[in-house]
Amino acid sequence: WLSVEFELYLFKEFQRLKEAEQVTLGWTVLKGNQRDYADINQLICISNMENLNAVMIEDGISQPDRLKRLNEIAIQQMRISFRPDPITGIS
Repeated sequence: WLSVEFELYLFKEFQRLKEAEQVTLGWTVLKGNQRDYADINQLICISNMENLNAVMIEDGISQPDRLKRLNEIAIQQMRISFRPDPITGIS
């Protein structure tokens, strides 16, 4: 059994360590859900990545391999989604 004070200390220490890790890694964190800040192309890409990740997990692909492949696919999808349409010229 842990005291409330000790649980609060553990929570605050974990939070501090995660923030320090993010600074070290150069990550920036958006408050709230990433979907709140995404445009339609980014939302489609996020949805595709979630589905592909689920398939890759089912296929037994390791997390590092999934991350590498999903990153490559996301970059490719975002490039395609922002490429101007050859007929209209609109991205």
